Parts: sequence; structure tokens; C-alpha cells
Amino acid sequence: FKLELPLESLKINEEKTKMNRFSLMSNGGRYLMISVINREKKMSWISQIKRALLNLDSLEMEKEDTYRQPARRELIV
Repeated sequence: FKLELPLESLKINEEKTKMNRFSLMSNGGRYLMISVINREKKMSWISQIKRALLNLDSLEMEKEDTYRQPARRELIV
């Protein structure tokens, strides 16, 4: 699936009481609740998402082309 949220407003909400659940949330109120098999998988997912965010954040944005939409940074999970 594809989740489009602005990177600058994306937060990972790790529910401490839920060993296998966390959510991705934006300032605009959009969110995605994620449940995995166990705590180890949860931590793996969170670290991979954080790594992807850091990689996306470090990419230079392409200049806008008048014939195409402006470049967007997306997190695809």
C-alpha cells in the first residue's frame, strides 16, 4: 500500500502499553494504525520507517518541471 503524508509533520506514535501496535500520524489528523506479530517485529518496522524517513529527508528535491507535477517525497510502506 501507499501512504502519503508530509514528512515534516509525520510522527510515529509508539504505544508503550501495546507490545505489537504503533501508528503513523500527521498534523492534519490522518493516521495509520499498524499491528504486527510481536514486539520485535514492531521495533523492526519502526526502525525501518525511521531509516526511510532519514533517507527521504536527505534527498534533494528535483526542480519543478512545467510539464510535470512537482516532485514529492513519499513514504511507501
